[in-house]
Amino acid sequence: MTTVVVTTRSQILRHTAAFTSSVLSQPELRRRLIATLLRDTPTSDQKHLKLAADTLESAISFSSSALRTSSLSLVEKLLFPLPDFALSSLLLSLAHALRNRPTESATSLLQIFHSNNKPSLARSEIAPALYERLFSPHLFPVFRWFDEQRTNILSSSPSTSSRENDYSVSEEYSVVLPCAKVLSKMSEEQAAKLREVEREYEEVLDENCRVLAEYFKEVLVNENTDAGISPPSLILKSAAEGGGRGNKTEEMTQMSVLENGRYNVMLYIYSLTKYITFIYL
Repeated sequence: MTTVVVTTRSQILRHTAAFTSSVLSQPELRRRLIATLLRDTPTSDQKHLKLAADTLESAISFSSSALRTSSLSLVEKLLFPLPDFALSSLLLSLAHALRNRPTESATSLLQIFHSNNKPSLARSEIAPALYERLFSPHLFPVFRWFDEQRTNILSSSPSTSSRENDYSVSEEYSVVLPCAKVLSKMSEEQAAKLREVEREYEEVLDENCRVLAEYFKEVLVNENTDAGISPPSLILKSAAEGGGRGNKTEEMTQMSVLENGRYNVMLYIYSLTKYITFIYL
């Protein structure tokens, strides 16, 4: 039995609403997210964004619906002329949520994964739970690709037979073996290749987050909540022959899910723990 991950409109609205509700109900979290994204915007636009953020805070504090509506309208006017910054998208999403516009709120929130800035910030610091629940289920082919690249590097023949006998790689090895033990058996060449694969992996994730964000927006436009829209093919950037980076792209179809889900679970665990390995490189 094989299946393909299809995300529905109701799922998107549920997960995005959970995120905005959490941010709106936690002032400290809200201030931290705004400060993080503000540091990632040009200095010339920070004053304008701070004013929009302060106006949003005022709207949240108002008990009068008239004052709140007026302040939220001002937030939208302040953000309208600004470029596509992740902070602009977050503030606009929260403003729409306060005005009970779930579809507009979700669309703006998804834009933080498709902004001019790298989606990696949204994945790691701004909305990691949203990334895991909406994006990750579609990205198992990318996780598998990275695991295969990593395994190929670790299983490359060492220069001496003694190391060859002592060093083998299996599916369980790549997930379970402690990072320190892996690194102790790794040559400088292998470490360099792994760092390059890690950089490429982050770029591939960024690109596919943009692709999926557009897919989710398309699903949101579809008012028929029972009708599923097929997910897009994923993008894989591959290195050019002879080393270096190339412009070749390869479309990856959605990976079939094993009935017991074991392989996908292992890849997902690995996707969450892989960063530990590279901290030591």
